[in-house]
Amino acid sequence: MSPEASINQVPIEDLTPEQASHIIHSHRKVRYEESEPMEMSRYVGQNSIPALLRDQPSPIETKDGIDIRRDMRPIFGLENSAPFPLMSPRHLERMTQDIFSELPSDREVMK
Repeated sequence: MSPEASINQVPIEDLTPEQASHIIHSHRKVRYEESEPMEMSRYVGQNSIPALLRDQPSPIETKDGIDIRRDMRPIFGLENSAPFPLMSPRHLERMTQDIFSELPSDREVMK
């Protein structure tokens, strides 16, 4: 009788830590037959960056004149033109105009 067969006959309560570890690790192993070609898995998960980009609208579809996919590129390190990752150049320009409109004019400052 092999050690694995004897382990399978032992009640769970009577297993030693070593036997339990052996059972756990033997079930974790991925076994491939030599006839099967080894293929890289292409599933990267539903919360992965490629999945997130795939779910975004295409560059043709825009919302409020902003291309969402293009705005996300700096977040993922795909583009470094935006000074802040969550702000598009258009958004930064709008913020600059808002700040500029709140500042006093040069003439008022010089008084």
